[in-house]
Amino acid sequence: METFGLQMDRVHLSSPMLSPHQHFDLELNFVESGWVELHCSGTLARIEAGECGLFWAACPHQIIQCAPETQFCWITFPVRWFLDWKLGDSIQHAVLTGKIIVDKTAAQLTGDSAMLERWLNDQQRGSNKLWEMELSCRMGRLASNVDLVDATHTSNTLKPMPGASQRILQLAVALSARFSEDISIAQLAAEAGLNPNYAAEAFKRLLGCGPKEYVTRMRLAQAQRLLLTSDLSVLDVAYASGFQSPSRFYAWFERAIGCSPQVFRKKHQAPGSLC
Repeated sequence: METFGLQMDRVHLSSPMLSPHQHFDLELNFVESGWVELHCSGTLARIEAGECGLFWAACPHQIIQCAPETQFCWITFPVRWFLDWKLGDSIQHAVLTGKIIVDKTAAQLTGDSAMLERWLNDQQRGSNKLWEMELSCRMGRLASNVDLVDATHTSNTLKPMPGASQRILQLAVALSARFSEDISIAQLAAEAGLNPNYAAEAFKRLLGCGPKEYVTRMRLAQAQRLLLTSDLSVLDVAYASGFQSPSRFYAWFERAIGCSPQVFRKKHQAPGSLC
């Protein structure tokens, strides 16, 4: 799995993302104009102009709808920083279990706009240390507003999608909630009102991968979280993430992440980061 480290960019969106994306970083999305509707690990959130969303990008994520000519800045930063900043167990657990944290304190728009310009300039000049310090402060402010932050956003406030697409998203939410179980994708598709064969094709068209691959991505994200934040053995991590075979877990993990679970844990786990 690729990682970007500390990076940012300002982009203009005219259409949704074609498929889910994953990378091993935390990601902040500051929406400057328009709005986006973001799907991440079964969580659906609408982020309006003046708001920002925080999520762990190791979980499959995708902008599924947006206003025409939406402008937003994305910022990525290492997960190790997120653990080291000790922003609180509730926000840390919510983010690392695939929730989208939406900071809805729109009054901060002016301050955030000036801050984003500074960060873009810092990136151009290579002044990453100042940028990192300001980012940690902004994250601390977000965490201190935790009662104003929506960590359990649902689809209730989202713009309705065509019926079949809405049912595919319903299936994605169900898969995200039950990926660690020995689930029947055909049964969950039927519960969402979908023919299983049609569901696989429609799921891939809307979300860029099939239901089986989506479940594997969710299981790998869960395994990474447990390796980072628990002292479970690698074998227990595999079973707790939904893998029924340790050998298949090792094969999938090394293929997707590029190293063994043991090497991953040693490289990324922060001392005292268990939560």
